[in-house]
This record gives sequence, structure tokens and C-alpha cells, in this order.
Amino acid sequence: MNQQPNYKNFNEYLNSLPPEELQTRNEEELIETAKDFEEFKNALVDGVCSFCGYLLSHFSESKPCFHWLLDEAKGFKAKKTPPSNIRTEKLPYA
Repeated sequence: MNQQPNYKNFNEYLNSLPPEELQTRNEEELIETAKDFEEFKNALVDGVCSFCGYLLSHFSESKPCFHWLLDEAKGFKAKKTPPSNIRTEKLPYA
């Protein structure tokens, strides 16, 4: 059974944090995101997926990966995507 997130408790938690801590966490997240993006760009230039490490042209039904959504994964067909991995419900804040 799916448990719904408790947005009210999360908002209360965020509001309880001092602004300095929020700023620090935001800065840490920005640094980590920039690092991840650089790794992604470098892997893409090398023709490798930064998630699984395989070539972008690699396709194996037993090892699904996001790089299949790129044009280079020639074996990928939309019907091979497991429907359980697709989020269909509308998010309450979207």
C-alpha cells in the first residue's frame, strides 16, 4: 500500500529550521548538483551513461536504464518500459 507523504509535517519541519541552516543546506545541494552535472556532461562526451556506466548504445532488457530514452539505444521500444515505473498520479503541488 502506498503511503501518502505528510506535507504539513514537512512544511512544519522546514519552518522550524533556522535560515542559516537552510542557506547552508541549499549551498551544499548546489555544489553537489554542479558536481553531478559535470560528471553527466563528461560521461556524455565519452558516449557513456553516467548512471549505469554502459555505452549509450547499450541495450539490455535485463538492465533497464534512463539512457534508453536517448536515440542511441536502438533496441528500446516504448512497450518495453515497465508500466509500474511510470508515475501517473497528479502531484498535489503541480
